[in-house]
Amino acid sequence: MEVAIEAGAEDVESSEHIHEIICAADALEEVRQAITDAGIETQSAELSMVADNIISLDLNAARKVMRLIDALDDHDDVEAVYSNSTLPDDVVAQLAKE
Repeated sequence: MEVAIEAGAEDVESSEHIHEIICAADALEEVRQAITDAGIETQSAELSMVADNIISLDLNAARKVMRLIDALDDHDDVEAVYSNSTLPDDVVAQLAKE
C-alpha cells in the first residue's frame, strides 16, 4: 500500500488475495512501475471507468437499464459500455427468474 500511495495512487482496496489500486489515468504507468520495482508481481494493470456516484436500481429501472446496455453492447460501433448503477441482490434474483 505504501509503495502505491507514494507513487501517486489515490486508494488501495485489499481483500485476502487481491489488492486493487486506484489512481488517476496519467499516474497508471508510474504506479505500476513503482510496484514492479518493489518486487511485487502484478496480475494486471489497466484503465477502468469508475463512477463517482453509484445508484441502486429497483426492478423496473433495472429492466430498462439492462435493455439499454444490451442494445448498446450489440451495436458494432460500441467498444465498451459503462454504468454507474448497481443491482441489489433481490433485484438480481428477480431478474434471474425472468
